Amino acid sequence: MISTILQILGVIFIILILVFIYYVFKDLSKKTKESDSKNLKDANENDSVNNVENNVENDKIESFFDFKELNNLLNELNSLEGLEEIKLEVNEMVSVLKYDLEEGNLDLKSITNHYVFSGNPGTGKTTVARLITDIYKTLGILSSGQLVEVDRSNLVAGYIGQSAILTKKKIDEAMGGVLFIDEAYSLTGKGDKDFGSEVIETLLKAMEDNKGQFMVIVAGYTNKMNEFLSSNPGLKSRFDKEFIFKDYNTDLLVKIANKIFESKGKVASNDVYKIIMDYLDYIKKQSKDGFGNAREVRKIVSEAVKNQKIRLSKVPIEKRTEEMKKTILIDDIEEFKIEHLSILNS
Repeated sequence: MISTILQILGVIFIILILVFIYYVFKDLSKKTKESDSKNLKDANENDSVNNVENNVENDKIESFFDFKELNNLLNELNSLEGLEEIKLEVNEMVSVLKYDLEEGNLDLKSITNHYVFSGNPGTGKTTVARLITDIYKTLGILSSGQLVEVDRSNLVAGYIGQSAILTKKKIDEAMGGVLFIDEAYSLTGKGDKDFGSEVIETLLKAMEDNKGQFMVIVAGYTNKMNEFLSSNPGLKSRFDKEFIFKDYNTDLLVKIANKIFESKGKVASNDVYKIIMDYLDYIKKQSKDGFGNAREVRKIVSEAVKNQKIRLSKVPIEKRTEEMKKTILIDDIEEFKIEHLSILNS
């Protein structure tokens, strides 16, 4: 009887132990699942935070400048005829600035971007100055991005002190943008009574006192610009880079002429372009103070279009066809024939 009771108690004891073990494992399993769930939730939250931080960082980089507008401006620059070295230099310069901006390595308050543009007229100096101004505005280096174009007549006055006042006024206009001084060499070498030196001194002080607030681009003939930079001990050191604008070759100038004719809705024959080419070669050899390049081409096209209108004015309006109105004939550029020039010069 006692042994039976002991057996029953043993069985009950074993059952209790098994029940205890069951509930212990069940509780551990529950806690493990809760822990895994919490860890997964924390991981998702961390990923979410990281994604937000990455998006914020990307937005921060995007906010530096308008990539689309920057690319549009660079495409416009790169589509210019010729100027291969200039385009390469500007593209490299922009790439460096873009990188430094993205990495936070650029101190806009201390940056100086003052340039010398050397070359003959019509080589694209003003066009490139305008594009650089727009590019630097897009990058955020210039706050307002206006191009203020001046020459000696806008800066030099006839009495002591007045030139400084005129110069300061133009500098104030250019704040946040670019002061573009064409034929800058004309500010020097005019004698003791000339006040161009007053302009230069005022300009140098403003460039030092207003770093990062505006840019100065001085332009002119290459040899004369070298004289200009040597005219004042502190002048050359104020400019960060010199861009050399080379003369266009004749083939490139003819392409430019074709583009200008097309922009005016005009078509010219190969014979017309042959006359233009011969004329450009001729005046290149005759030119002493610098060949006019694209400026000379624009003059030729403008004159040809004017002559065409004079010719067609003699044709009754009802007989003027669209073909006649768009076609430039040899007669329209008669004055640019070499034999005609030879007669005039004899």
